[in-house]
Amino acid sequence: MRIHYPIPISMEEPLPEPRLAELLETELNVESLILSPPRDISKEQVRLLDAWRGFDLTTPDPEVRFHLDTTFEENTMHLFLEDGGITARYGNKFLDILDQRSLVVVPSLNRKKNALSNENMAPNNDEICFVLVVEDDQLADYRDETNIRNLVWIVLPPGTHRGVLVSRQLTKICFVAMQADGLVQQENYLMVDDDIKLMEHREYRQVEDRYESLTRELDILGLVEHYQRLLDGDVTVKGLNDHRFHEVWVAIGSTPARDLRGKAQFSNMSKYDLTHCTRVSGVMCIHIERSAAIPFCPNEWLWYPIEKWNDLQEEREDSNAIQLIFFQGEDFRFCASACEKVVEPKKTRTLPCTYRNNKLVIKYFGKEMPSQARTINIPLAEQKRLVEEYWNDRLAEDC
Repeated sequence: MRIHYPIPISMEEPLPEPRLAELLETELNVESLILSPPRDISKEQVRLLDAWRGFDLTTPDPEVRFHLDTTFEENTMHLFLEDGGITARYGNKFLDILDQRSLVVVPSLNRKKNALSNENMAPNNDEICFVLVVEDDQLADYRDETNIRNLVWIVLPPGTHRGVLVSRQLTKICFVAMQADGLVQQENYLMVDDDIKLMEHREYRQVEDRYESLTRELDILGLVEHYQRLLDGDVTVKGLNDHRFHEVWVAIGSTPARDLRGKAQFSNMSKYDLTHCTRVSGVMCIHIERSAAIPFCPNEWLWYPIEKWNDLQEEREDSNAIQLIFFQGEDFRFCASACEKVVEPKKTRTLPCTYRNNKLVIKYFGKEMPSQARTINIPLAEQKRLVEEYWNDRLAEDC
């Protein structure tokens, strides 16, 4: 364990050693979790979903037809888009490996290198099953490089690379369908990006003139246990028991280390274990049943012809609008879609069903590991302009 001093309130000397020792002996009370008060996110929802304004987000997920197929590798499930639905053909050990284990899903792998080469990210523990999602033309290479005991592969439909948004959507659809058909019993799974370098459990406190954190590094098993304790805990809002959280949560995410700046952020993290949030990414604990109607991408994208996806992949090289709409931002838009309308006497509020876990901090490899997603950071005003131009051009083409 380590003590961090991320933001001093004043420039006085650090706290005396006895106080530090006292903090080191303190453990997070996960039996009672403090949740921030809910907030209306109606305007935020509109802004986040604006990039998809011309797509129908209410189209139901396609039917998934599961077939045992012994001609495929025993720990793989191969997906095919055909006859208006998804055919999923799986090997004879695929379901056995999933059974009764905590599920860690990596929705896309980086071709050159990925975080699973780090033993902390992929320990061979019998309680965990890794679900690695890959393009069909990458499976052979990744199989040779990956040595994990309990491992299954979901192999994406052949023909072209459709991007991480489609990958996450197909993965979500498969788990919802598998649960509905009784093929898996788990209520949730952890979706973990492949470029996470470090995961830490942090407990922030304001002590006299500064914020301190008690920090413990987590491996994947520690991450699974962290979320399990969180989901087993009672939740309070303003000192009162809150039953809504356990009834409605769709996804619980992590706190990126890049957000650890500013007094308001550390104050929030010291007060609350969980915060209502639509900006959840990195690590997401996803409730399978409740995520059924929440899209990572519009379902119509699944049926784009191969030629269209090849064109989009080529256009993204020179078009920030294509990159923004088709190849990034799916986590936030998923969260913006996972909301409920609450009718009150004087107004109707839109409340999020997604939450940020203030005690889980993640660090990315960043430039050390080039991303296939090639995410670009675009100021909000520029995002709005790009989206407006894209849809105006589409409208002009349709006229």
